[in-house]
Amino acid sequence: MLPASELAEVRTQAEAAFDTTCTIQTYVETNVKGSVTKAWSSTHTAVACRLAPLKQGREYQTAQGLVAVAGYVLTVACHRRRSSDRFW
Repeated sequence: MLPASELAEVRTQAEAAFDTTCTIQTYVETNVKGSVTKAWSSTHTAVACRLAPLKQGREYQTAQGLVAVAGYVLTVACHRRRSSDRFW
């Protein structure tokens, strides 16, 4: 087990890698007298995170025009995420 001072130093270094923030949203369905409202609710705001490209993106031409495709990895600090959450 790490001493508290060393753990604090490791945590400081890890948090320094998060160079931006995001909002975590949860999908919510509300049923009022048979009328279902579907929406995304912001459950966490200003969450420290880092967004990094997964690999080089690519472009291809379609009948509608040029399409760009890119993948990213979002890293957030110790957040217990549900499968219905989304990040912005």
